[in-house]
Amino acid sequence: MEYFAGKRKRFEVALSPEGTPFQRSVWKAIATVGFGKTIAYGELAQRAGCPGSARAAGAATGRNPIGIIVPCHRILGSNGSLTGYAGGLERKRALLALEGVEDFSPCGRRKRRPRPGDTRSSDALRPSPAPEARSPSRPEGRLGE
Repeated sequence: MEYFAGKRKRFEVALSPEGTPFQRSVWKAIATVGFGKTIAYGELAQRAGCPGSARAAGAATGRNPIGIIVPCHRILGSNGSLTGYAGGLERKRALLALEGVEDFSPCGRRKRRPRPGDTRSSDALRPSPAPEARSPSRPEGRLGE
């Protein structure tokens, strides 16, 4: 109840959830994501020691038997989207809002909210979009055509 009242930001409980060695490494990595912080599944896979295994990390996250204590709601899609939460996306959004996370930018990073007296616009805090890929002047087709 302390967590939902905003009084507890971290749980210090000895846990030993049953799972594969990979699942346990993912759950351990999830537990390192701090209150009010988010990461993408790709970064989670890297933290778990398996870079390039974002989908597998997502599957392991979905098997997390100890939600909130192992805060899988803090893991986002690579574009910052709220994806894959066993309790439903509205519940995931509510848990993140409880932690002060409301907006998401690409790569699962929380957007910085302007502070009182901050003269920079929120657009100045947002990363520039990647330039559009230019298509060749010839029509698309198979290679060698």
